[in-house]
Amino acid sequence: MNKPCPYCGHIDSQEDEERQIRKKAQIVADEFIRGRRSVKVLSKRENEVIDAVIGLGMSFDEASDSLSIQYKVCLNYWQRALKKINSL
Repeated sequence: MNKPCPYCGHIDSQEDEERQIRKKAQIVADEFIRGRRSVKVLSKRENEVIDAVIGLGMSFDEASDSLSIQYKVCLNYWQRALKKINSL
């Protein structure tokens, strides 16, 4: 569950959360698409999530449905993959 803003109490929707995640990862994603240096570093499932979200332009909901995993699990794979890519 998302934490409310300490100033106004606004709680981001799932779409807002996805938009923020995508925005933060855009620079990393561009490099990843160009080089694909991380194919050997990422697990098979992490690669599948990255390919679905970046390569196919799916939302996290669509990617999780396509890969038959839960939404939160999909986000976890995404975040782990980005950490690994950033460490390259």
